[in-house]
Amino acid sequence: MAKEITMPALSPSMTEGVLAKWHKKVGDTIKP
Repeated sequence: MAKEITMPALSPSMTEGVLAKWHKKVGDTIKP
């Protein structure tokens, strides 16, 4: 199941970003 993950903005004008590395495996749980 897909989950939306909110990233903290690095500047006031930031609207999107790119994850450089993903540390979770398929099936791992994440905290909301």
